[in-house]
Amino acid sequence: MQNHKTIVLSNQEIAPHYYRMRILAPEYTKQAQPGQFVMLRVQESHQPLLRRPFGIFRAGFMPADCDSMPPKEFIELIYKVVGRGTEFMQGLHQGDSVELLGPLGKGFELGDPQEEKFWLAAVSVLFLFICWLRRWWTNQRSGCSWGTYT
Repeated sequence: MQNHKTIVLSNQEIAPHYYRMRILAPEYTKQAQPGQFVMLRVQESHQPLLRRPFGIFRAGFMPADCDSMPPKEFIELIYKVVGRGTEFMQGLHQGDSVELLGPLGKGFELGDPQEEKFWLAAVSVLFLFICWLRRWWTNQRSGCSWGTYT
């Protein structure tokens, strides 16, 4: 667990009142696991005073700005605007400063991807957090198949 002062890479509305925020997050792709979360501070003033917990939707790499630089590591958070803290978050743009504390939590206990079989089920917005687990599992296992039911 580390505290990172970092920047917003993007913040897009993906559905009415739902946003996906991509944040520069060095070292998170090595540390973060499906099922973990971060505590996010959106500004250094007193309002909103407390950090907010957000489940990590995805961790990954972006291409580097130039050939001699390493790729940029990022995490993505999905959030719904419901109060003052998330209302402030929806106004953040590329380059704005934030603080991340994490990754926190134990994450999912997954077993050996080559031997285990499992079912994933989620409803509503919780489905979004299962997506990272499904992507991770598919990358670890050959011949994995999945589907959805609505």
